[in-house]
Amino acid sequence: MQTYNFSNFKDAVDRQIQSRLGCSIHDLADYPYADAWCVCDEDLAFIAPEDTERRERVYKNHVSSTVDDVANECYEDANPYTQGVDY
Repeated sequence: MQTYNFSNFKDAVDRQIQSRLGCSIHDLADYPYADAWCVCDEDLAFIAPEDTERRERVYKNHVSSTVDDVANECYEDANPYTQGVDY
């Protein structure tokens, strides 16, 4: 049974970021990982502990969406004009 905590969440996100972007989360601009973990933890709280498959699926989905958010934020920071023009 996997332990779901903030440290494991950040490690999982970091591993995926390293494989996707080639750098660590520590090399990137600040991202609210604690907020992402709080949402994940809240969703996990509503799943029965014995439903390990669903808990793992929810956890992996939150890790994946956090990785997508970080990658999109990096893209927007590198290409500021993709967001449109501010008037």
